[in-house]
Parts: sequence; structure tokens; C-alpha cells
Amino acid sequence: MNAIKWNNNELIILDQRKLPLTTSYIKCKSYKTVIDAIYTLSVRGAPLIGIAAAYGMVLAAIESQKLPKSRQKDFIINAGNKLKNTRPTAVNLSLVINKILKLTEKSDFKNIINILLKEATDIDKEDQILCDKIANNGIELFKNKKI
Repeated sequence: MNAIKWNNNELIILDQRKLPLTTSYIKCKSYKTVIDAIYTLSVRGAPLIGIAAAYGMVLAAIESQKLPKSRQKDFIINAGNKLKNTRPTAVNLSLVINKILKLTEKSDFKNIINILLKEATDIDKEDQILCDKIANNGIELFKNKKI
């Protein structure tokens, strides 16, 4: 069961409020839906909140394409600030948004969606690697009856 998945310009989030009785997913097609998912605690856990926000920024970049080019960067920056303010004390959220905002500032806007999607995917993969390492270390402790 994946808690979060990017699929075809859509973020799919496991609604953690409904666990363990129900497995339900929220489909996010806009960054505002991601904000709502973070705010209502559908997404829990610092790393996962950061990952959701990273993909939320990709959705903001996609949404910005409907605007005149002169307003796209401001739209994405505004979306990042709104995402950060959903949980002001969430360190991972703030770090991820700041990283993506820096990318936004220095990026070629012609490829902004691909640039932000690569960054969000990299953040997601990096977290998965860390989680796998934690799990593998834990398995060894149980196998060797150290716990």
C-alpha cells in the first residue's frame, strides 16, 4: 500500500484519517487539494507531508500554464507560500518548499513542470530508500533477537 503516488498529472494520497477500517484515496488535481489534505491531516508524518507538498508544487506549475507567462512564476511562488502556511511548524514541509522555490527562481520556465516533477520524484525516491533501510535494519534486529 502506497501512502502517496504520482500518476498522470495527479497526486493520489492515502487518506490516513480513515485507517485502519477503510482504505480510501484522495485524488489531487490542484495544489489546493493538497493543501486541504495536509491541513485536514489526511497526510501524516513529516517526510510524507514534504513529499505531498513537493508534488503539490508540480500541480501548481501545471495550473500556472493557464495564466499569461508574466504571472506564472508568481503563481507558483504564491502556491508554495500557501503550502508552507498549512502547517507552519512542519520542518520537512518548509525545507521542501524552500528547495523547490529556489529551483523555481533559477529555472527555465519553459521546462518548469519537468524540473519540479523530477525534484518531487527525487525527494519521494530518497525517502523510500531511507524507509527501506530502516525496515531492513529493523528486520535484522528481530532476526537476531536483539529486540
